Amino acid sequence: MADITVKGVHCKMVNKNEVRYEFDSASEKAKYDPLNAIIGQTYRISISPAGAVKVVDAAKARAVTVSGDGQKLAQKIFSDESILERHQLPLPGSDANITASAKGWTQVALSPPGL
Repeated sequence: MADITVKGVHCKMVNKNEVRYEFDSASEKAKYDPLNAIIGQTYRISISPAGAVKVVDAAKARAVTVSGDGQKLAQKIFSDESILERHQLPLPGSDANITASAKGWTQVALSPPGL
């Protein structure tokens, strides 16, 4: 089991070269953004020895009320699908988008639709 706590979020939503929404929890401006409510929220996952991830409990994190532009993003961050994508360990060499370097593995992925 692992308890995961959101300590910071940085996102920028751009549509046709126009910034629709931008949030950086490290900025002073973020204190007044409703999305800031997700900072400090915790969810629990389990990880099998093979690297498979299962969401055990994310109900409390999902219950946080976020209004305005950040609402969709908060829902997406705490969805089972997004949690699994963040924590699932890809097996090296199993995907063309994974590259090795001297420091570790890097995976390049596009943003999910709707963000």
